[in-house]
Amino acid sequence: IMSMPKNSPAMGVILSRILYQIEMLEESVDEYQQPLGSIENPARTCREIKKNDNDAKSDKYWIDPNQGSLRDAFQAECKFATNSIETCVLPAKEKSVRSLAPLTSHQSSWISRNESEIYYGPYSQISWLQLLHSKASQVVTGICKNSIMYFDGDKRDYNKATEFYTFNDQYIQSHKDRRLKNRAGLSTFSINVKDNCAMKEGITATAKFNFNANSIGYLPITDIKFNDAESKNGEIGYFVDAVCFS
Repeated sequence: IMSMPKNSPAMGVILSRILYQIEMLEESVDEYQQPLGSIENPARTCREIKKNDNDAKSDKYWIDPNQGSLRDAFQAECKFATNSIETCVLPAKEKSVRSLAPLTSHQSSWISRNESEIYYGPYSQISWLQLLHSKASQVVTGICKNSIMYFDGDKRDYNKATEFYTFNDQYIQSHKDRRLKNRAGLSTFSINVKDNCAMKEGITATAKFNFNANSIGYLPITDIKFNDAESKNGEIGYFVDAVCFS
C-alpha cells in the first residue's frame, strides 16, 4: 500500500483548502452575477445596483452599460428615492462650466466652434444608457448680464432664444421647439424655462432650461448657442448639470 510522504499536509488540511477555494469561487460568481457598482465589477445601471442590494444608498458607483471592456467603465451618480431610481452622468467639468465673461462678436455661434462638444463619456456607453431607460432629464443654466437668453423684454419676442444640440443630432430652438410630439400626438421632448434674463438691467441673473425626454436619443445636450452676441456690455456664462436616466 502506497503511503503519504511524512511531510505531506494532513487530509483535513487539504480538504479545508479545497473548500476555501470553492467558497471563494462561489463568491466571485455571485459578485459577477450581482454587480454592486465597484470598480472591479461595475453594474449596467443604478437600477441593477438597487436590485442586487436593496440597502444601497444614493452615491457614486461604477457602471458599464455596454458590458464590454472594463477600461471604458465610468462613475455615475445613483439617486435612490422611494418611487424612483436615476442613473445620472455629469459632463466633463472643463466643457460644462463657463464663468460670466464679456461677449465677443464671434460668440453668436455654437460653443463647440471655439472648444469641443460637451462630453459625458464613451458614445457607446451613453447610447446603451438610453436603451436601458425610457426617460431622461437635464438642466442647463444660462448666466446673463445685459444679455438675452430666452425672451427679449424690450422687443417682446423670442428671436434670441438660446439654441441647443441634442445627442441624436437635433437642433433645438428653446422656444419654438419647447414641445415636441410624435405622430401619435404623444410628448417626446419638452423644455420648461425659468427666465430672469429678459430685461437688460445691468445685474447678474439666470435662465434655467429644464429638459425632459420621453423618447430615447435626445439627451444629453452636447452643444449650446447663445444668440445675443451684439448686446452692449453683455456678459454670458453657463452651467450644464448631469443628465439623469430613469
